[in-house]
Amino acid sequence: MSLESVIQIVSTAGGLIAAIYTARAAIQAKKSNQIAINEIKQNRRVKLNISHKDFKSTFSMDCGKDFIVDEDSIPIKKEKSKFYLKARNIGNLPAENVELSFEYEGIEDFVKSYSPENAYVNNGCKLFHTYKQDGKTHMEFYPDINRGDSFEFSSQKEFYGCVMPFDYSDSSLNIHLPLFYIYMINMKAIYEDISLFSLIIKLKFDDPNRKGESITQKFSLRPEIYIGDNYNYIPNNADYFNINGKFIVIEK
Repeated sequence: MSLESVIQIVSTAGGLIAAIYTARAAIQAKKSNQIAINEIKQNRRVKLNISHKDFKSTFSMDCGKDFIVDEDSIPIKKEKSKFYLKARNIGNLPAENVELSFEYEGIEDFVKSYSPENAYVNNGCKLFHTYKQDGKTHMEFYPDINRGDSFEFSSQKEFYGCVMPFDYSDSSLNIHLPLFYIYMINMKAIYEDISLFSLIIKLKFDDPNRKGESITQKFSLRPEIYIGDNYNYIPNNADYFNINGKFIVIEK
C-alpha cells in the first residue's frame, strides 16, 4: 500500500471520528436545550393565593353588623360585606379572565337544621331561619324585633380581567365576603351551639400556558374567633362585646 493511500485512509477516519463527535455534541446540546425549555415552561405559571386575615367586630343585641374595616371599602354588590380578603397572583404569568364565585359546603344540613319550624331562638327571641322560595334558598335574620334582613344563598358570581403577577405590579383582587356570612360569624361568636356551614371561594381563570383551558382553584375559610382578651370570654353586664378573630384560608 502506498504512502498516499495510508494518508488518505487516516484522513478519512479522522474526518469520520470528528463527524461522530460533532453529531454527539449536537444531540447533547439539543437535549440540554430541551431540558432548559421544559424548566422554563414549568417555572412559567399562574398561581393565585389568598392570605389569612384578622377581623374585628362589635357585637350587641344587633347581630346585623359588618366587620370593622380601616378604609372605606365599597363592595360591588350590596349583598357583600365591606370586609374582604386579598387574592394575589404569586406566579409569573398573568391570570386572565378571572371569575370569582362562592360555594357553601354543608348547606343542605344547615338549611334542614334551621327551617322556619326550627328557627334559632335564644332568650325567647328568634334570631334567624332559612326558607325556600321560587326554588332558591334564603336566610332571614332578625337583628331586632321590628325588622328582618333576608339574603339568598347564591354564588354571587363576578368577572374580572387580568390579575398580574404580584412581583411585577401591586395587582390583587379584593374578595368581599357575603354579608350574611359575616352576620353568622358574629352570632357564632356569642352562641356557640350554632352549626355553621363552610364558605368556599372559587377562582376560575385562563392560563396563558394552556390556551382554551380554564384553571380552577378553591379555598375554604376557617374562622378562629376570640372575644375580649380571652378566648370565648364575655364580660358580665356588658352592652356590647369586642370580637376579634382570624380567617385561616386553606386551598382545597
